[in-house]
Amino acid sequence: MNLDQPIQAWQLTGDGGAREIEIESLTAEIESEELCWVHLDYSQEPARQWLEYLPFLDPIIKSNLVDDDTRPRSLVHQNGVFLSLRGVNLNPDADPEDMIAVRLWADERFIITSNRRRLLSLEDVRDSLRADGGPESAAGFISILVDRLAVRAETVIEQMEE
Repeated sequence: MNLDQPIQAWQLTGDGGAREIEIESLTAEIESEELCWVHLDYSQEPARQWLEYLPFLDPIIKSNLVDDDTRPRSLVHQNGVFLSLRGVNLNPDADPEDMIAVRLWADERFIITSNRRRLLSLEDVRDSLRADGGPESAAGFISILVDRLAVRAETVIEQMEE
């Protein structure tokens, strides 16, 4: 599974791994007690529709996950945290200064990320889960994602300084 589909989902196993969730069973799986990560391409209508009909997610968070405003920000809301972050654009033929926004909602058993362009840092998190070396919790997920965003930005900044 790659991150250019409108909706992708994984159930974290708690030991650094994850199993992919089929979209057809996604709603049932996210209502389980296991931590799930769902990634959305918010520019795709199926992803926006799925998010809109998610009954347990506050409308404020739904709106922020699909908002075109890319400024970094954070919001502690109810029992979770919303983050809007940016990463350098390291896609082929791209200008690294053309930052890519990623939005994240996380609570104790659910993580939703959304963006509309490929972001290597998100792929790093997915790949670490596939190799059984990924996050074991929502806090761990946020920590790994922020670290990967910072490492890539640092590399680009060092190149610019040289």
